[in-house]
Amino acid sequence: KGAVSQVISGIYGLVTEEQRKKLLMTLRNAERLNLMIDDLLDFAQLEAKQVRLDLTEVNLVDVVREVHSSFYSLAVEKGLDLNVEYPVAYMLVTADRNRLIQVLINLLGNALKFTEKGEIKIVLKDGPDGVECRVTDTGCGIPEEELSRIFQRFHQVKHAGGDNPKGTGLGLAICKEIIELHKGTLWAESSFKKGTAVVFKIPKTAGPG
Repeated sequence: KGAVSQVISGIYGLVTEEQRKKLLMTLRNAERLNLMIDDLLDFAQLEAKQVRLDLTEVNLVDVVREVHSSFYSLAVEKGLDLNVEYPVAYMLVTADRNRLIQVLINLLGNALKFTEKGEIKIVLKDGPDGVECRVTDTGCGIPEEELSRIFQRFHQVKHAGGDNPKGTGLGLAICKEIIELHKGTLWAESSFKKGTAVVFKIPKTAGPG
C-alpha cells in the first residue's frame, strides 16, 4: 500500500491519468483485503473467546455522538440525513468503549452502504434493565427469508435488482459476538424496500460471567 501510494503521489516520476486510475484501483483492493484480514483475525479471536473486555464506565451518549461526528460528512456527501436521538445526556453502562464504537461503526457503515435516499438515525432508549441502541435507515431493506441469517458468519445479503457491495460477511457476526460478550442481545427488524433497524441492548452492568 505504501509503495503504491508513493507512485501515485508522483515522487518517482510523472504518472499518466490511466496509470493513476489503475494504481488507485490497486490501492483500494489492497485496503479492502487489509480490512478482510482484520475481520477474519478479530472474529477468530472472538469466537475462540480470546478477547477480554476493557470495562469502564461509559456514557453511551458520548459514544454515539462521536461515531455520528465521524460519519456525518459521508452521509451529507450521499445526500442523507444522519440524526441521533437520546432522552438524557448521560446513559451510563459498564462496557468496553472501543468495542461499542466498533459495533456502531459497523452498523452505520452498513446503513450508509444500503441507503440511497432518506435518513439514518441512531436512537438511544434507557430502561431499568439496560440501554437500547437502535440504528435505523430508509434503505432497501432485507428480504424476509434473509433476515434470520444476517448474523451468521460469512453470510451476505443478496439484494435483488441492485448492487451487492462486497465484504467478508463477518461484520454483523463480529457485532453479535461483541454484544454477547457484554451479556447483551442484538437483533434486526426490516421490511424489504422499506428500511432496516439493527438494535442492540446491553445491561447497565456488563461483562463476562
